[in-house]
Amino acid sequence: MKKRRYVSFIGSPYKYYAQRVGDSYLYDVPLYKQGWLKRFRGKRVRIVCVGSGKYKRDYMAGAVASKPKESVVERLAHKYDFPKQ
Repeated sequence: MKKRRYVSFIGSPYKYYAQRVGDSYLYDVPLYKQGWLKRFRGKRVRIVCVGSGKYKRDYMAGAVASKPKESVVERLAHKYDFPKQ
């Protein structure tokens, strides 16, 4: 994974969803992403759990492919529906 330039970081299993060592998944990183995955904006990455601890996990992430331009999320849209009074 180091040869493929995966970055390593520590995170919560509740935020990154992979809880056991060896768990992995693909994630499309939106253009507004902050934190460890900021460098992968607009790309598809594989996130792998590589180490465990009581409350934190060691992860590695690396770009797998570019996303199609029509599926890139530029910003998070909030829609609020308020009940009529």
